[in-house]
Amino acid sequence: RELDKELREILKQKDEAVRSQDFEAAGQLRDREMEIKAQIAAIAQSKKTEEDSSKDVSVVTEEDIAQIVAAWTGIPVNKMTRSESEKLLQMEETL
Repeated sequence: RELDKELREILKQKDEAVRSQDFEAAGQLRDREMEIKAQIAAIAQSKKTEEDSSKDVSVVTEEDIAQIVAAWTGIPVNKMTRSESEKLLQMEETL
């Protein structure tokens, strides 16, 4: 907002300088105008980047949780496949 106000003021001053044929001052004001426009563009880009990054939502899966539990406890908590589970259930009969 402050940059917008400053930009409007610079544009007014530049127009006045051109009308009074003070081209050196108008050139300096033009340079300042370009700097302010670049700052505004940079701020707009950073806000857009922040908005885009805040929209990125990570999805936590069962596998992620199992890896964290395994890392904390030192006990492997990998998801068993159905065939492994069936083998364990029938182990008593096999032995």
